[in-house]
Amino acid sequence: MEDRYYIIANLIATDLKGKLSRSEKKVLDEWIAETAENNLLYKQLTNKQNLIEQLKDYNRLSQQDIRAESEQIMKALDLPQR
Repeated sequence: MEDRYYIIANLIATDLKGKLSRSEKKVLDEWIAETAENNLLYKQLTNKQNLIEQLKDYNRLSQQDIRAESEQIMKALDLPQR
């Protein structure tokens, strides 16, 4: 199943670049049509306004913020701190 998620993620990224082949588009369209959740996720991930807002948020993060978030995640996963 993980392989399928990876494939779908790559198809969505390729779709955002406008470079899907016909066969890739068919696979992605079938995945989108499988469930309402897939359809909603695709719409959220490809919504240009949403992407712009995400980039704005990302650009607001300082290196210190990123380090602090990374440390929190590593702690939550019980991984050694840097």
